[in-house]
Parts: sequence; structure tokens; C-alpha cells
Amino acid sequence: MAHHSVCGCTGDDDQHYEGSSSVAMFADVTPILHQLCTSWMTGETWLSDDCTQRLTCTAYADCGDSFGDIVETPHECPEGEKCNAGVCVDDDACSSDPCLNGGTCAHSENSFNCECPENFEGKHCETEFWYEFGPWSDWFCNAVEKVRYRKCYKMPAEDVVDDELCSGESQETKEGEDEGCKNNDGSPYEAIPGDPHSYKWILADGRVIIMQCPQGTVFSADECGCVRLTS
Repeated sequence: MAHHSVCGCTGDDDQHYEGSSSVAMFADVTPILHQLCTSWMTGETWLSDDCTQRLTCTAYADCGDSFGDIVETPHECPEGEKCNAGVCVDDDACSSDPCLNGGTCAHSENSFNCECPENFEGKHCETEFWYEFGPWSDWFCNAVEKVRYRKCYKMPAEDVVDDELCSGESQETKEGEDEGCKNNDGSPYEAIPGDPHSYKWILADGRVIIMQCPQGTVFSADECGCVRLTS
């Protein structure tokens, strides 16, 4: 146990302390600088900044000064607590129930991790999310059939994600005969009677553009495109 007389005399550790009201005189007793042992503090106790010493302000030293003695005794925080700037606090980071929305708190070094339930994320499981498909695209023709697509989004951020995360189908197909062939913008194109090597594209404003199939191919309304001639 260390015994310091913080007035103008010598303590039990044989170290001399000059009497002064200046904090500077305590430079060699750093752990006790944050508290001064005056008459109104007699009997008060506090911990050193690292919580390894309990400091007690005792009765006045008989030195004719206005400061009493400070007695140091070894101290350690109880199990389950840690030192925080001279105060022993609960070391259980999960004790404050930091995980929201049914999340489960798990200890990590000097902190915690939240294991979030389905459809929640964030350090505290504070953010809700879900997956949903966006709107369907227009129908368009490939070499075999009509098809349309839609994208899967993580909401509410609207981030595009894998289609498998959404419930439902990301693609639909149907036979093309009922509505004819259409481009991606919805404008139709169709065969020209008597001219298998060409087809006509009908624009939204009613204009008609004659399109030529590549050499060696003919237009097929069944497949909505130019296909190679078969022998």
C-alpha cells in the first residue's frame, strides 16, 4: 500500500512533495492528478485511470497545509467488467440489447456482432430489405418465339441482384403468331408477299421501311427473322 502526503512533507514512500496549490507539483504522482485531496474530500475514494489502484483521501497530513493524504491500494475490476478511464464498466457489450428487430447479439473483441433475422441487416439489424421483380419488358422476338424479361431488385435501395433471390419467373415466352413479330420498341415487322428475301418494318408513325435479309437467307414469320435456306 502506498501512502502519499500531498503537502509540504515526506510520505511513506520517502518522496518529498512541495506544498503548492499548483497542479504542476503533482507531476510525479500522475495517477492522482485528476483529484485533489482537500478537507471536503476526506474519506472519498476513486480509481486510477487504469483502475489498478484505489485512491483514498484520508485525514489532513500534519504539515500546516490545506491538503490531506492519499492512500493507494491495489485494485482490479470485477470479472465481467473492464476499465474505462478510471471507471469499471460492464464488459458485456450485449447487455444493452443492441440488436434490433429480433437480432441475436454475439460477443467479439471489444465489441459485438448482430446476427440478423431474415430481411434485416446493418450493425444493429436496423435496416429492413426485401426482393421483388421490376416491371416486365416489352415483348420481342428471337429466332424461335416471343419473349420478355424482368429484373430482380433488392428493395428499397433498388439494387439489381440475382434473379434467384426474387420469387417468381424472370422470363416469359409465348408463341408469336397471334401478334406477329415486333422489335424491342414494339414496332411490328412482317413478311412481304412474293419477296422471301425481304421484310417490312412498320414504324409507329406509319412509315414502312423495307429490310433486306442477308445473302443466303429468307425471312421467316414463324421465327421472326431471317433464316438460312435449307437444301
